[in-house]
Amino acid sequence: MEKNVLNTDLTGKVAVVTGASGTLCSIFAKALARAGAKVALLGRNMDKLKELADEIEAEGGIAKGYTCNVMNKANCLQVAEDVLADLGPLRYPCERCRRQQRPRQHG
Repeated sequence: MEKNVLNTDLTGKVAVVTGASGTLCSIFAKALARAGAKVALLGRNMDKLKELADEIEAEGGIAKGYTCNVMNKANCLQVAEDVLADLGPLRYPCERCRRQQRPRQHG
């Protein structure tokens, strides 16, 4: 496994990363796994999530992908239950890793 760039020990903790099938969030998910976290990978593309989980596990980490539409409350609640059952209680949620557009301020 590569170096823990977070410089912290997250062994046994559960981290959830939304948008994990994207480039930035997948890098963050790997960093969390390298720090010892069990990582729940949420996104819309299960093929990419599975590929990322396989990469993390190949490095000795623990990760599992979950298809999730964060705009659907019922789906989010079901995924939360699944993560709890599969990985344990949540410690470190990371949502919206992608850059957010801010409205322009005029004046």
